[in-house]
Amino acid sequence: MGKANETCDTGVCKAQVCTPSQGFCQGQDVKTCSANGSSSSVAKTCTNQTCIAAASAADCKGVCAPGQQDCSSNGVRTCDANGQYGAASRATATSACMGR
Repeated sequence: MGKANETCDTGVCKAQVCTPSQGFCQGQDVKTCSANGSSSSVAKTCTNQTCIAAASAADCKGVCAPGQQDCSSNGVRTCDANGQYGAASRATATSACMGR
C-alpha cells in the first residue's frame, strides 16, 4: 500500500506530482491535475490577467499580468501578484509615459 502522497498502479507506487483532480497555477498557466495525481494538463493560459490559486481551484483574475506596466497620469503603474495595478510612480524625462 502506498503513502498518502503516492499513486499506485499495478503494484508500482510513484509520488504524486500534484493534488488529484484539483486546479493550480504554474506560471501563467491554469493547470488541472489528473484524478490520480500523476500528471497535469494546461486548462488555459492567462493573458493580461494573473493566475491565482484558491483552496482547490485556480483561475485567471485581475486586470493585468504580474510585472506588466502601463501609463497613468504621466506615471508608470506595475501589476502585482494579484493582477492589480499599484500606484503610479513619477515619470522621468526619459519615461515612455511622459506627456501621455
